Amino acid sequence: GYGLDLEANVYPAENVTLFCNLTYTVLTYDGDLTFEGRRVDADGRQVVATPREQLRAGVIWTPGHFQISPMLRYIGERYADIEHRQRVSSYTVFDLRGSYTFYNPGIGEQVRISLELNNLFDRRYTAVIDELDASLAGATTFYPGAPMTTILTASIQF
Repeated sequence: GYGLDLEANVYPAENVTLFCNLTYTVLTYDGDLTFEGRRVDADGRQVVATPREQLRAGVIWTPGHFQISPMLRYIGERYADIEHRQRVSSYTVFDLRGSYTFYNPGIGEQVRISLELNNLFDRRYTAVIDELDASLAGATTFYPGAPMTTILTASIQF
């Protein structure tokens, strides 16, 4: 296997950060596999459930005590079987995060209240493919991605 992991930040203004994390992975089988006496054509194929492309990109905008971060997550197509007969589509989900920080509020150096909206448009997708390389018995398990999720947190820094 080999790959490329490129991470970049650009600062177009004092309170704005653009970020992009791109991953390209080639992880292939070095030969055919044999299971219960049957040869499986695996040589040179991408390893099961491993996407070649992944991307996470977005903006972090910090006006004053606020921080607002819209971002996207992309996972390229994958395969659920060694012979690549069962393709699992790529997906893109959008997230939105925001926070407000109180400095020196009397209960520590700072208090941050944050709100996350993950999978903002409630996209349906397959998040995890669980398949054993050596199994041809059709025992693949698919796990759905989380629906639109809201997370509210509070943190105190002393």
